[in-house]
Amino acid sequence: MKNLETIKGLKIDKLERMNSSINGNPRFRVYFSNGLVSQTMVDDMATYAIEHYTRKNRPAVDVEVGTHYGTVQINRITESTYLTL
Repeated sequence: MKNLETIKGLKIDKLERMNSSINGNPRFRVYFSNGLVSQTMVDDMATYAIEHYTRKNRPAVDVEVGTHYGTVQINRITESTYLTL
């Protein structure tokens, strides 16, 4: 993955289900509050973390994104300790 960047204090606005991987694991296109649109990587644990954060009253998250074969993809996502107003 190239061009890694961490963005703090985002909220997940919308999840769009994509086709599952060949192993049956889910994939999502994720829309964030700052306008960023990203997708989860194939067979990645971040997919399950995203599902968890959307069920948890939409907390702010810190997300590390990068480009992989020309698409913006999520490398890591954690609950944010960054103060959002």
